Amino acid sequence: MKLTGFKLILVIILFAAALSVIAISEFTEIMPSEYTGGIISRLFAAACFIAIAAILHGVKLRVNPYEGAKDRKLRALLIAAMFVVCVNNAPLIGLLSGNVVITASDDRIFLYLFYCFSVALFEEVLFRCVLLETFFVIAGDNIRNKFLALFISALIFSLSHFDGFNFNVMIQMGYTFLLGVGWGYIAMKEGHILWGIAMHFLYNAGGMAAQIAEGNRWDTATVIITALLSVAVGAVYLYSMVKDIINSNTPPVRPA
Repeated sequence: MKLTGFKLILVIILFAAALSVIAISEFTEIMPSEYTGGIISRLFAAACFIAIAAILHGVKLRVNPYEGAKDRKLRALLIAAMFVVCVNNAPLIGLLSGNVVITASDDRIFLYLFYCFSVALFEEVLFRCVLLETFFVIAGDNIRNKFLALFISALIFSLSHFDGFNFNVMIQMGYTFLLGVGWGYIAMKEGHILWGIAMHFLYNAGGMAAQIAEGNRWDTATVIITALLSVAVGAVYLYSMVKDIINSNTPPVRPA
């Protein structure tokens, strides 16, 4: 990752442009309506960070995969488990039971879903494709350093969602940290962020459903299922990470 003076200036300009547009969208009324402004700003910022990723690493929606990621069945299990977590973030039980009712118009639902996608694209490109990949380059081939990079990037991702000191925000930040680890680990295994974008979109669409629906989304059954699911999926990811570390310490078997 060698930057010339011109490339460094270009990265700084793109970074400043992306954050400026996001700030204008969030803190002023210059942008169009709620969702339209958010969509425009996130897509613009995502394009800026894709360009930054290309300048820094010669990649676009990629993360250089960990060489030890060879177990296809385990990788498929990791992806499927995280998809279940993201889908579970929607108020499925509430919708099925009638306790949660979608009240928004079709136009608002479309804009809402497009907004959720634009946020997912922007954040995955920034935190996984740019930030995590940069940390991976610094970490080198050492698997422990790569995991440290993964956790640091997830922590920064979590801190970006800070919105004041209260219990709900702290819970959200903790869960966001774990999601950042999960999405980053999948990118590390698969070599791209496309799965992360899809999962992030599903998670946002379900978690922000209060903007298009009314009712109690956190019924007792949902809370219990979410807790059990979190423990089960966390165990799968922990097993895979420990396996990666053990395999990295095991010398390859050479033919006699």
